[in-house]
Amino acid sequence: MFYQFVEISATMIENILVLSTVSNISGKKHEGIRHIIYILSLSSVMTLFISFLNSLNSFSFFTIMVCILYTVIATKLTCKGTLLLRFTAAVLAYFFIHTFDYVIGFTSSMVMENSSSIYVSFEIMLQHGTTRVVYTAINKTAQTLTFILLRPYMEKIQLLSRRLLIVLCFSVTVAYVIMSSLVQMIITDSLIVTQLAVIVSWVFIMFGMLTIIAIIIIFSQYESEKNRNNMISLINEMMEKNYRQLSSNQLVISKQMHDFTNHLKTLDRLTVSCPKAHTYIEELLGASYQHFQFCHSGNDVIDAIVNCKAAEAQEKKIAFSYAIQPIDVLRMEAADICAILSNQLDNALEACEKISSEKERFVRLELAQEHSFFFFKVENSVAENPFTDQGKLLSTKADPSGFHGLGLKSISDAVKKYQGVLESTCENNIFSSIAMIQNLD
Repeated sequence: MFYQFVEISATMIENILVLSTVSNISGKKHEGIRHIIYILSLSSVMTLFISFLNSLNSFSFFTIMVCILYTVIATKLTCKGTLLLRFTAAVLAYFFIHTFDYVIGFTSSMVMENSSSIYVSFEIMLQHGTTRVVYTAINKTAQTLTFILLRPYMEKIQLLSRRLLIVLCFSVTVAYVIMSSLVQMIITDSLIVTQLAVIVSWVFIMFGMLTIIAIIIIFSQYESEKNRNNMISLINEMMEKNYRQLSSNQLVISKQMHDFTNHLKTLDRLTVSCPKAHTYIEELLGASYQHFQFCHSGNDVIDAIVNCKAAEAQEKKIAFSYAIQPIDVLRMEAADICAILSNQLDNALEACEKISSEKERFVRLELAQEHSFFFFKVENSVAENPFTDQGKLLSTKADPSGFHGLGLKSISDAVKKYQGVLESTCENNIFSSIAMIQNLD
């Protein structure tokens, strides 16, 4: 009766650990006493069922499959996770449980019974006696402590995407099947089977190492891409702040110019009796009306970008023109507007600078809205076709600082964010970049 009590208690502890772990990983549906009652009740039913199955067969893959199936179904009452998440959590929990069973069981029986054979150790471990009681106490204590320590990390599994969850589920299931198969091969009192088990173990370890290497490479690429995207985001935010400040400065300058002109007109009337002063003020008035015609589209960020790039084009001797429909509502974040428009214009200006003849340099901008779509269209002259024979668009910017090609990627990322399309063509030395985004709520 004592040994039966130990076995039932061990099974009950194991079931509580499994059901609690799966519930925590998959997101608990209940809290407090209600959750505890659910776990204890389901664990009790599971313990009775497993005890019955164990009485028929000391070790059976059927028992394991039934336990996993029961866990997946039962935890529907205790957690909110999907079927895939619950199944993955169940397999993972049983993988840890049975790994401890095998490692601690073989080790304790070999140490306590001075056995040099795993086959004999396994037989001893299954027999009721002091060795099994000690093994059970050590095993369940180690399992409980391990699950408590790993609980905060295991709960993060529910944050994985469906694709990563499928990969984890497949990996753990394969590892579980291989581990259980190896145990069955090892406890067979046959040298050939044991040798085969060693070979399988080596192959499994090799694939494990390859998997680790692949994970490291993927993680490294992910970190690199993450840093690259963070850099693009930071650049766009800085550009947004810069253009907003520029727009504010342009407004202040326009007001000051207007006031300054009025002051000059007043002085002009007051200095009629002084010919030299009168002539000089008339010259200033003539110059004051020749200031740059600012863009007024209705969007501060677009105005700032266009005015800034127009001034830059004038300095570089590039003909710059724009046609912008009045913008009522543009449902884009300012940083994304910067990412698309400023990079389109930057690329166009850089391409024009490579043309030796100033008469052939031009940049044309067109912003328009049609139905639920907004279009950013930039055309510019180019010295040569930037597309390769395979139709791939290359960045011609030779920047050793690591920003090579970031402008193109920034445009592409912003367009994709709004389920848009980016098209680039080149014909008769005229390059055209059209970004079409959905202008929806």
